[in-house]
Amino acid sequence: MTQTLTHPDYLLNAWEQDACGGQTYRLMLQAPGGVRPGPDTVALVEWLVAATNGAARTDGALAPHKRVYLRRSASGWSDVCVAPAGTRRLRLLLCHWKQISPAPPQGPWTFTCEPVAPVPPRTIRAAVAYQQTVPPRSMESARAVTVATIRQAGQQKVELLVLSEDFFGRDVTVPWEECSRALEDPWMQPVYDAVGAAGLYAVFAFNEKRGPRRHTTAALVSPQGEVVGVYRKRHLTQHELERGVTPGDEWPVFPTPLGRIGMLVCWDGWFSGGAAALARRGAQIICFPLAGDGEDKHWDHIWRARALDNQVYWLASVTGDCGGQAPSRIVAPTGDVLAETRQPNGLACAELALPVAHESYWLSVGPVWSEIRNVYRHSELEPAQYQ
Repeated sequence: MTQTLTHPDYLLNAWEQDACGGQTYRLMLQAPGGVRPGPDTVALVEWLVAATNGAARTDGALAPHKRVYLRRSASGWSDVCVAPAGTRRLRLLLCHWKQISPAPPQGPWTFTCEPVAPVPPRTIRAAVAYQQTVPPRSMESARAVTVATIRQAGQQKVELLVLSEDFFGRDVTVPWEECSRALEDPWMQPVYDAVGAAGLYAVFAFNEKRGPRRHTTAALVSPQGEVVGVYRKRHLTQHELERGVTPGDEWPVFPTPLGRIGMLVCWDGWFSGGAAALARRGAQIICFPLAGDGEDKHWDHIWRARALDNQVYWLASVTGDCGGQAPSRIVAPTGDVLAETRQPNGLACAELALPVAHESYWLSVGPVWSEIRNVYRHSELEPAQYQ
């Protein structure tokens, strides 16, 4: 029989109240004085259902069916959760693993739980492009190909399109410094106009001129043709470093009507921390423009792993001119490939179901069910650069 987590060595406090299966709840636990607890202090919810012990019981006993680690906030934890079917009560447990971080602050903790309207599920039509230049190669011809691809996506009723990395300046005779463009450069306007005319969200990565600095930048453009999100690549290749590219210093996540979108660029995908940082900030979709990746043992396994262990949709768009083996691909939070293409300037389309609800038994929080993403919440130690 499942036992409740009540060991006195690490249980600091517990709260219980009635709950109803299928109801959505907003749960908040605030630390005394608004102090952010260390990573060894966690808050988790047990959803209690009628207990069984190999056969039906009639004594009214309750036992945990599912555990959920709450998402950290500035001064504690805050999350929106759906009570599993059959839930009778919920129990919030405040635990401290006593590993590295100091003991949590002393004083009264504030726990609130209120029913809220459920998040309506929706399906998003997304696409990734396999971009290929056409002769004669120039920035203008690459821009024309990009505009045509955006129009194609609009005709196919795509809501979110991911384009590749450094497509405008790929293999052109113009010096690299002259390939850089500011976000507000009029040269970029035909791309923004095409996105607006297609009525979709689009992500692409390019060489950005930002004052005296140069960045490899991913831009999120809205259905109104406006830049609503910018991510500057943090993991730079030797080639970029030699050119004087400046790394970014943030892991931004952008709320949109489609969901919460994060972006990474090419070499970022070789490192697990960036995707994890975006997921911790609530990203549901990670858009991943890249030039290419020649090793199937890398892109095939890693892209699936990034989607699976962060519980996000992973949308990779490749620049075909780089000669790599990698396709443009959409991966589900289960690690399954939903769509891919190596067709020059073709699209791979898939339906993305949000919010993500992917559960498994045990998964280090058992023996009970829990959402896959929660296995990573009970230990949130990470390098300082990902905080």
